Amino acid sequence: MKRKFFKLAMSMLFGLFLTTIFVSCVKEEIDPPDDFTPDLIGKWNVSNAGAEYSSFEFTKDKMYIIQQRVSSLQSAPANSILKSSSSEPNTVYIIIIFGDYSTLSADGGVYNLDLGDFGLIKITISESGATVEVNGEVFDITRDGNSVTGNQAKTELLCHAWNWLENDESGILTFTPNGTYLTYLEEYPEYAESGTWKWLNSNNIEVTHTNYIYSWGSGGELEVTEKIVTQKVKIVELTETELTASWEEDDESYLMNLTR
Repeated sequence: MKRKFFKLAMSMLFGLFLTTIFVSCVKEEIDPPDDFTPDLIGKWNVSNAGAEYSSFEFTKDKMYIIQQRVSSLQSAPANSILKSSSSEPNTVYIIIIFGDYSTLSADGGVYNLDLGDFGLIKITISESGATVEVNGEVFDITRDGNSVTGNQAKTELLCHAWNWLENDESGILTFTPNGTYLTYLEEYPEYAESGTWKWLNSNNIEVTHTNYIYSWGSGGELEVTEKIVTQKVKIVELTETELTASWEEDDESYLMNLTR
C-alpha cells in the first residue's frame, strides 16, 4: 500500500492485534430530542483515581472515542489503537477504542447508548455532576473544557467524519473540537492512528501521534518503543462536503481528497 494517511510506522508480529475489519452494527435508533446533541457531544474525563477508563468522547457524527487502560495488548479489541504504554515494572497500555453509537433513549439527562461491539453504556448528566455506567460499574466524569483555538468557522467545517476512497482502499478520518484526531483504513486496521491536532495558521494544522516498534525482550516479553511524531498538514480545500489535504513525508508530497 503506497498511500497511508499519517502512516503508523511499526513492526508487528502476526496475530498481535486482531485484524478483523471493524463494522458498526446497524440497530434501530430512536431520534433524541433537539437539545440532545449539545448536552452529550464532547470529551468527558473520568475523575476516579486508578479507573480503567480515562475518557469518553462523543462526536456530532455519532462516533465514540474511548481511552482505556489494559494490561495486555492481546486482549485489546479489534477496533482499537495503541496510544501509550507506561514504564516498568507494571506495564499498563493505554488504547483508543472507537466506533459508531446509537441512541436507545434520552430522558431527563439520562442517555442510554449502544456502542456496538463495546456494549451498552449509560450517561447521566445533572446539576450535581455526571456519571457513566459501563458493565454495571459507575464512573464520575467531567466535561473536558479544552478546545481547539483559532479559525472557529473552519473548525466547525473540519470537525466531522470524512470518508476516503481511493485505489480500492477506504477509510475514515475524524477531527473533534477537543483536539482529537483519528484515522483508520477498513482494509488495514493495523494502520489506524489517533493523536491530537491544532491550527498553526489559517491554512495549516499540526497533528501529533506516537509511532511504535514492537520487539521481544531478553526475557521473552514483548517490548514497545515509542516515538512522538509531529507533522504539518496543509488544508488545501475545505467545504461542508469536501476536504483536500496535502503533506510531505519521507521527502515525498501527498495529496488526499475526502468527502462527507
